[in-house]
Amino acid sequence: MFVEDDAMTRIQISNTLKMIFKEVYCAKDGEEAFSIYEDESPDIILTDIQMPRKDGIKLTRQIRNIDYN
Repeated sequence: MFVEDDAMTRIQISNTLKMIFKEVYCAKDGEEAFSIYEDESPDIILTDIQMPRKDGIKLTRQIRNIDYN
């Protein structure tokens, strides 16, 4: 999963990731990312740190509280 609040950066990097990985989930903020995480359980999460609504650190802590792996 790739989490980035800047739309242009999100599109460009996700297109590159799609050339490498079978599936790529994208989110514009930590809240959307956590919802995707709950539904899809991605193996890898690349996240921006500074985002509106929920930053990357809060997202990571929230995920670690329920899944330490």
